[in-house]
Amino acid sequence: MKLGILLTILLIQVHSFAQKDDWKTLDSLMDVADNTKDIEDRKAIYLQVIQLDSTYSKAYHQLASIYLSSENYDQALIEINKSLKLKPDSYESLTTRGDIYLRKRDFVHANADLTAALKMKSTYARAISSKGLVEYYQGDTKSAVKNLNKALQIKPNSPEFNYNLGTLYFHQKDYKKAIIYLTKALENNPTDNIFRIYINRGASKHYLKNYEGAIEDYNQAAKLKPNNTALIANMGMVYYEANDFEKAITYFDRALEIQPDKPSTLYNRGMAYYNLIEYPKALVDFEKACALKSEDACYMLKDLRKALKK
Repeated sequence: MKLGILLTILLIQVHSFAQKDDWKTLDSLMDVADNTKDIEDRKAIYLQVIQLDSTYSKAYHQLASIYLSSENYDQALIEINKSLKLKPDSYESLTTRGDIYLRKRDFVHANADLTAALKMKSTYARAISSKGLVEYYQGDTKSAVKNLNKALQIKPNSPEFNYNLGTLYFHQKDYKKAIIYLTKALENNPTDNIFRIYINRGASKHYLKNYEGAIEDYNQAAKLKPNNTALIANMGMVYYEANDFEKAITYFDRALEIQPDKPSTLYNRGMAYYNLIEYPKALVDFEKACALKSEDACYMLKDLRKALKK
């Protein structure tokens, strides 16, 4: 829904009355923005607040959060630095900047910001959870699990924290625990990471050979990103492993329409054709994948050519 009557009234009020010390009116406008579902509308309101008062640090912070969610990390960093310049003692802004560095895989700066935030407020759950992720990526799994669980003790229904712990267990190949926490994340109405939650839970079910459950989650993810080639190829692999080779080929075809030179997908489609005893089609895919440096495809190409000569 686009900017409504209430927002229009508030904008008129702000234009008429807003001064740098008129925080009440600006706060009301920020409340409207925070409760607006449409991201572009929210962004427009935050920019309007900044235009009216360029010292309103929270507006920069919220803009940074929007850019972080949309994976525009460079712009997110620009906005959060503006917020911190105005309010350098904000543990919330330091945590957000730590999250941005975390997504950029700059773990040194991420750890510095998160540590500083926790010195200001040791019980701030978001900083604790994010620090746990930094520790995980730096190889300290024990500390990571401890901090991620600590964050969940403070906020057990946080979709973000359940997602973080579920993803850690996924990377550790503890798929049963991953499913538990990723399911909790979904049950608590997440607004961020929804695609990744379905992907990771679907992959966990896939590895546990729950093919029906994996397809259900992958289908939910596909509603969000229908042209994601890795997702489409994964769906093909589920059907392949379930011995439904014809259906697997339909997904490999779709993935290759988008990314025609992906050697792993060419190899997998070749294997599906091979299992259907459609050797000429398998041969074509193995040749293409082998030319793209797929060792498995080169092996199958050599083996199939030898078999066809007999």
